[in-house]
Amino acid sequence: MQLIIFEMKKLFLNKKTLIITMIFIMLPFLINILEEHNKINKYGNAKELYDYCLPFEGSINPEIAAKSKIKTEQYFSNLNSAEYKKATSDTEMYFYIDYNNAASANQRFIAGNKTEDEKNPYSLEKTKRLVERLRSEGKEDSYEYKKQVKHFQFLTNINEPSYYYVEGWEGLLGFLSSGNFVFLSIIFLLVVSPIFSREYASGFDSIILSTKNGRKAVVSAKLVSAVVYAVSTVMIFNLAQLLSYTLVYGIYGFDKPLNSIYMYNLTFLDISIIRYYILQLLIQIIGAIVAVLAICFISSKNKSPLTAFFISFLILYYPGILGMFKGSVKWIRLIVDISIDSVLRANGMFVRYNTLNVLGFPVLAVYIIIPVIVLAGIVAIVFTYNGFINRDVVE
Repeated sequence: MQLIIFEMKKLFLNKKTLIITMIFIMLPFLINILEEHNKINKYGNAKELYDYCLPFEGSINPEIAAKSKIKTEQYFSNLNSAEYKKATSDTEMYFYIDYNNAASANQRFIAGNKTEDEKNPYSLEKTKRLVERLRSEGKEDSYEYKKQVKHFQFLTNINEPSYYYVEGWEGLLGFLSSGNFVFLSIIFLLVVSPIFSREYASGFDSIILSTKNGRKAVVSAKLVSAVVYAVSTVMIFNLAQLLSYTLVYGIYGFDKPLNSIYMYNLTFLDISIIRYYILQLLIQIIGAIVAVLAICFISSKNKSPLTAFFISFLILYYPGILGMFKGSVKWIRLIVDISIDSVLRANGMFVRYNTLNVLGFPVLAVYIIIPVIVLAGIVAIVFTYNGFINRDVVE
């Protein structure tokens, strides 16, 4: 226990760790506050917007949707017209743009759009048509039929997207699905990648390796400290960004359906926004733990902290490179989906219905990705132990 406390102090209280962690948590925190504050100032404050939008919340009203579309088109075609701006208040204009987006999301959910792939639809109507076509062709036993039937069931069991004022949560979840991976991965790479390799560089490894029991204790202490650091960093980072958005927008809309946010209007999750926030936080914690375990394994194999950094960088960022080709090659898409990147971002598993073929049956991707990533973390632990314990004293 004393060794674990020692390693945690060495990691957490290191000046470099404190500076890196502080910079990469506070930087997006401040940027988000400034950007969102400037954005909302164009239309008023959050309380004014919420009060104005509140009477219109609920199911999409076709008349208001039609009016909002016209008003939005007029607004963007008269951006430089001072006369037009005087005729419509900023708060009212915000509402029309926001309502038009919600109406578009509702339409996309029900009927889709022209770019929708007929063979892999996401809308209610086109999914229903595909199920009927596959049934008429006698393909009830095919994977594709089972997949689309399950998809159609999800779509019919969830309420169609409605209009709610969720501006702050939309911005927060949008940031956490992209920016959090970049900032957290940089933190982990800079802080954790030298965790073993710096011992080799300093020569301290010869003392550690002189006794077999010492080796096990040191590996355990380093892995525990890295995992505790990862969990605490993810939680602080998420809470800091939550604070940055709530300072600007308040908590309005936290209890509204997840699919009222445009990015998630095709989701199969029938839960509130706040429940999804907690869910994605838990998944990101899992991703962070596996990320630092993978980095620890790489660090235990390399004497050079710089080499450990670059190899770990490739492991975390390869999905971004391969992702450019995943649309055309199925196995590449599988590799990209089942990755630390995918779990740290979390949203890709939930923005729309996504399944993997398991012995001819459609299984939601999240039920495959999480266990595989957890297994990868366990493998990293075993390899780190075996590699370090069996390491030669003189190398």
